[in-house]
Amino acid sequence: MVYLLYIIFSCSILAILSGYKSVKYVELIIFSIPIILVWIFIIGGQYYVGTDYPSYLVLFEGENLWRMEGSGEWFFVCFVKGLNYLGLYGQDLFFIVAAFEIFLLLFFGEKLFTTKYLFIFFFVFIAYSSVFHNQMNGLRQYVATYLFSLAVLFLMERRYMLCLLFLVFAGGWHASVMLLPIILLFFYWLRNVYNKRFFYYIVLLSLLFLLVFKEKWLFSFMSLSGFYDQYLTSEYVQEVGLINKITKFVNVPIVVYSIYKSDKYKLNVFLRNIYTISVLSYCVYISCLASTIMNRFGMYFSILACIPVVILLIYLYREKNILFWFIILYLFLIYALKVTIFAVGEYAYESVFFH
Repeated sequence: MVYLLYIIFSCSILAILSGYKSVKYVELIIFSIPIILVWIFIIGGQYYVGTDYPSYLVLFEGENLWRMEGSGEWFFVCFVKGLNYLGLYGQDLFFIVAAFEIFLLLFFGEKLFTTKYLFIFFFVFIAYSSVFHNQMNGLRQYVATYLFSLAVLFLMERRYMLCLLFLVFAGGWHASVMLLPIILLFFYWLRNVYNKRFFYYIVLLSLLFLLVFKEKWLFSFMSLSGFYDQYLTSEYVQEVGLINKITKFVNVPIVVYSIYKSDKYKLNVFLRNIYTISVLSYCVYISCLASTIMNRFGMYFSILACIPVVILLIYLYREKNILFWFIILYLFLIYALKVTIFAVGEYAYESVFFH
């Protein structure tokens, strides 16, 4: 129930900004203080949400950091050691990470959609993507995801040094980011391909891949190459069943409809490029759901994968189209089921304030 209250509360406050043309980032932060505080209360105040919580409690006490030092995750190590030096340990660091994440998210949303449509982005981020919940489990990787998403925006703006800086910063939180630059260069090469037929084809291919992919194919590759072969004996690795895969199709019609309407959006060059990148990101994200191992890689594209839905909703909102409210209701009902009747893992919330 706390999740449903938060999405209604936060989007209602941000909707007030839709009546103004634009608000600067600093002013946005001041206006959003209630949203930020409740976010920190929820995300930072988590208690055994997901499987990684006890591991991070140990890390935040300054123990076992040698593993991160060995893999080059120096920004995370310095973050923990620096705060430990200041007398902050354990649960304290969950609150600080939560604050860092909400500031990054608001910066990303304001930069891409302006404050006028930030309430739509925030709603889609919570109800449509899994980031709001999964960040309580894969903490380092989701900080890296926020930073990677901003790196993509800087790349599209041709601010290459900032892009590189954010990629390095992201890699300092989770070493797997170092796998992303090749994909990023491929995206950049395709950024000007704003074509409905192309979008339909790659979405169809990604969905077919999701359905037919077998985990044993990846196991064979990992065994032969030695690439991430430590996961072969991990309890984390499980076969993704066909029924589980089919449930991933629940939001596909919205993405397809967004593509169908893509020639109506009247986007500038920057947003056209971002839209293309976001459809590609959606395809990577949905393809990676075929495997529990690949899903760790697909996480990096989960924020970018929201953008086609956000742009569709902004278009419908501007046009005062009744479909806007149907899609909002559809996404909200699915989300409500996830966090109530079918709540498991990161969707089943517990708080330190009640333990």
